[in-house]
Amino acid sequence: MNEKAFTLTELLSVIIIVAIIAIITVPVISNIVNKSRQNAFVDSAYALIAAANEYRASAILNKTDRRLFITYPEKTKTFKVSGKMPDAGNLSMDKNGDISLKIWSDGAKICIVKDKNDTEVTISKTIKKKSDCHL
Repeated sequence: MNEKAFTLTELLSVIIIVAIIAIITVPVISNIVNKSRQNAFVDSAYALIAAANEYRASAILNKTDRRLFITYPEKTKTFKVSGKMPDAGNLSMDKNGDISLKIWSDGAKICIVKDKNDTEVTISKTIKKKSDCHL
């Protein structure tokens, strides 16, 4: 008999161990990927706010209307922003430069919210559908 070969029991044991490791790690990795998508979309929201502030500064210099209302997805790009653009939602800026937004990401399945009085954006815990994420 060849003693260098693996027995069926040894092979099955290794397959079972690998399967257990996969069962444990796949949800953890999936959670990490989803959290990364959420954080990337939050960064995109801040990029949109910065671009809106640049728009306002330009409007002040050019003495044009400072108000802004964008509905996403946008057919014509109002300003260039790096990062993931929203799949739905709105961004609004009043004549005083106060920005409010509700934007949706299909990839992260979240709605980012900022009221005009808020300084930070937040992930809405109550809005769970794309159709509900709008101003």
